[in-house]
Amino acid sequence: MKTRSKVKKAAKGRLARKRPTVGERIIEGLEQAVAWTRGENDRIRVTIVHVSAVDVRDVRQGIR
Repeated sequence: MKTRSKVKKAAKGRLARKRPTVGERIIEGLEQAVAWTRGENDRIRVTIVHVSAVDVRDVRQGIR
């Protein structure tokens, strides 16, 4: 059974991976989007969603 001190020593030997912050992930996504629009990054996955036309008034009146 490992004690806490042994676990801490084992963890210190490995390189800790820093998780990106939310802001860093947003900035990275924006940079990728700009690169894609310029044609610089063609290895990106684009998802296109087709939404049918919906009459919101009819939907809302049907719920009441």
